[in-house]
Amino acid sequence: MRGRTFLSPDARANADPTVVVSEAYWRRRGADHGLVGTEVTLQDRRRIIVGVVPHAAALSYVSRATDSPVGRIDIWEPVAWADTSHGRSAHFLRVIGRLHPQATLTEAMAEMETISDRLAGGVSRQQFRMGCHTRGSAQCD
Repeated sequence: MRGRTFLSPDARANADPTVVVSEAYWRRRGADHGLVGTEVTLQDRRRIIVGVVPHAAALSYVSRATDSPVGRIDIWEPVAWADTSHGRSAHFLRVIGRLHPQATLTEAMAEMETISDRLAGGVSRQQFRMGCHTRGSAQCD
């Protein structure tokens, strides 16, 4: 890991736009140790690279239709959320977390089910079309 991951202030609507990049992206850019702190332009907007995540933390984009990897993720950015007009009907985000070393996957799954039920606000998850999927992945050091 070079640099850092996101901090709470990075997700504020008025924050400087930041990104974290994958090790693969970093290597494709010449493995430059000075990459952290430089700018990258995405969708005509500059963003500051604040960190490089190691290959062990690599992620793939998984298709909702097939639940199969369809591409590699090389750049992450925080979400600054100001628009609440969609309420609970907006289903376009996937959240990825890391399991605490002393926690088990079974415990994490149970906790995520509880959180998912709470977020549904008394409406069944099937009716509300939301849920959580917890799965194991490669060990990260």
